[in-house]
Amino acid sequence: MTSLAAQAGSGGGVFLLIWSVAAMAMGGALATKKWSTRFKDHMVQGLAPRPLSQQRAARQPVGVLRFVGGALAVSGAVALPIAVVIISRG
Repeated sequence: MTSLAAQAGSGGGVFLLIWSVAAMAMGGALATKKWSTRFKDHMVQGLAPRPLSQQRAARQPVGVLRFVGGALAVSGAVALPIAVVIISRG
């Protein structure tokens, strides 16, 4: 994503800036126990028409979602200074 933003000029940098802030916010929220539990419950309820899939989703630990949220927040934190550099080169 960073190489695409660098090739696209300043418009790609703005997109990368918005994406990085959104990724940090959403990933940070998903990395908390409260929001990862809510997200898991929402996904399990959405699988009501498929009972086998619902049972498998209910068995998955919340730690997997917290790991994904943490990875998303870290990638957003890494992309933020890159976006600022791309925008400042202009």
